[in-house]
Amino acid sequence: MGFSKSKKKKKRKLQMPPLSFLDRCIYYVGMLLSFGLVFALLFGYIWGFGHFVYQDPAIIGAEQKAGILWQLPFYLFVFLSGFVICEDGLTCRKPIFGKKGVRYGPPQWAPVYPLFSKERKIRPTIENRPSHKQFRKAACRAWLIGFVITLLLYPLGFFGRYTLDQDCVIRDYNCLNTEVGAYGVDEMSGLTVGVVHCRNGRSWIRHWKLRLSFDTHTGETFSFDFGSGEASLEQMQSLKARFPADRIRYEGAQNINKLINDQDIPPQLWDSLYELFELTEGEAP
Repeated sequence: MGFSKSKKKKKRKLQMPPLSFLDRCIYYVGMLLSFGLVFALLFGYIWGFGHFVYQDPAIIGAEQKAGILWQLPFYLFVFLSGFVICEDGLTCRKPIFGKKGVRYGPPQWAPVYPLFSKERKIRPTIENRPSHKQFRKAACRAWLIGFVITLLLYPLGFFGRYTLDQDCVIRDYNCLNTEVGAYGVDEMSGLTVGVVHCRNGRSWIRHWKLRLSFDTHTGETFSFDFGSGEASLEQMQSLKARFPADRIRYEGAQNINKLINDQDIPPQLWDSLYELFELTEGEAP
């Protein structure tokens, strides 16, 4: 006695044809632009901070707080928005202009048509289904809410900072651009004049720099980097003169020659540099 087993034919899920070369290029370029836009925003952050702070001519030094943390959500949001859309288009083979010679839609392909095609408007598509429309509206609403929230946080990253003015007063500003503290020479317990090896904020390359570090009676330390030009050396000497000798320390004097070579300091400024570290030409390394 035999039994015949009937197998239900599984409905074959219609696939999408390969993307055209132009459509693939558009998606890849979109992904690269997502990276590029984030780097452009970072550059704007660095440039905008310097432009904003040094509008006051009395400011001779400024250091950012962790302002990038306020802006990081916006950077990630912008990057992921562009990258995910393009990556989804590549993975799901969503045509933009379409591929020449391919007849989109059933019976051979899924009911998805190129973005700029007449069929997309007149034929039933996946995008026109009520469930898909509802999901698209919800996704757009969530995207808009995320964009507004991260955009409102973005400007707060510009304001948190420490500044140093010509009168040797350090001011502390919070993310709302409100001064929350100020330290004059009387509130400072010491000054450190140093040569440090650090990375430039605008580059990944490390350089030798001049730095003044101010210690306060509350145990905080504020450090500011200076250039090696004549004006910068004069400013550092003027600030140093406000402290008695027993409250001044020197660090990294053995690296002065490295600083000179790295910053290409001209010989006519060497005496001023040695004087800043209380060194004579014979004592210089």
